[in-house]
Amino acid sequence: MHLITATAIRRRTVTLLAVIILLAGGVFAYNSLQVELFPEIEFPLVVITTSYPSADPEAVVKDVTAPIERIIEGTEGLESIQSTSFEGNSLVLATFSYGTDMSEAQGRIQNHVNVLTFPAGVEAPEVGRFDPDQIPVIQFSVVSDNGSDEVSEFVQSRILPELNGVDGILSISVTGEVERQVRVSADPDRMLDNGVALPQIAAALSENNVTLPAGLIFGGGTTLPVKTIHTLGSVEEIRDLVVGASPSGPVRLRDVADVTLTDGVPSSISRTNGKPAINVAVIKEAEANTIVVTDSVREALDNLPEIPAGIELIIVSDQGPEIQQQIDTLLQEAMFGFLF
Repeated sequence: MHLITATAIRRRTVTLLAVIILLAGGVFAYNSLQVELFPEIEFPLVVITTSYPSADPEAVVKDVTAPIERIIEGTEGLESIQSTSFEGNSLVLATFSYGTDMSEAQGRIQNHVNVLTFPAGVEAPEVGRFDPDQIPVIQFSVVSDNGSDEVSEFVQSRILPELNGVDGILSISVTGEVERQVRVSADPDRMLDNGVALPQIAAALSENNVTLPAGLIFGGGTTLPVKTIHTLGSVEEIRDLVVGASPSGPVRLRDVADVTLTDGVPSSISRTNGKPAINVAVIKEAEANTIVVTDSVREALDNLPEIPAGIELIIVSDQGPEIQQQIDTLLQEAMFGFLF
């Protein structure tokens, strides 16, 4: 230690240069620091979720949860099994010992589950792992009192195209949308008058809205698949669809049924501050910087031109500011350490 001190005092220029190099290295390391709210870790956990619509908890245990537990209990590396069965759903958590290759563990669990045969009505189990990288880095809601149609159109035509241009985004999930669907309400009396049966209507709809393979085109060392497509593009096209024939001429769908465009049954419901909303969650790429991604998303939202009256964007969660605060604290502590 005495030798190092004596050398530093005797060779002041070299000492100063070394300090400058260390400072420059520290600044470079700070600017290139990978910032995450959660460390990059792999949880030794495999999750098996199964849907059994309308089944009570006892039936879920008997028909789904118990068979899954029995089939996976001998899996190599498995430490414990936890399960929860509630109305219409089964959740099984398989915990493995640390150090287990979780990709192989998930594959073994999937293979075990695939051999099971469940009663009618049970949907195929989904086997997955908990991954912190799949936690959204920013979530926001689009709220409006003007109805779901306007909000859905605004999200699909304005917000999503803007976000798709942001670097570092892996995926964007949208929940709370209500899709529009065409409802065909057949009238028995009008069907009887025109001599049309319900299977004729169903066949006409299915046969006139199809996509079929039509062969291959070979040329230039490439092979291109060819498809024949016939889709019904509007409500009027559906109403004009020919479903039968009568002495007076063709019978169209409008003659035997009412065709309307209505809201479908929502697959998910999202509410923000007590109001119906569409929720948008952004998941970043593993290598992307969280702060850069969240700032870019906020900038894209701020630059949206002419947001319709009555529509409000509300940031629900954002990892960026919290991470930035931690980085600022780290820099402050480093400066205190250097100065004092």
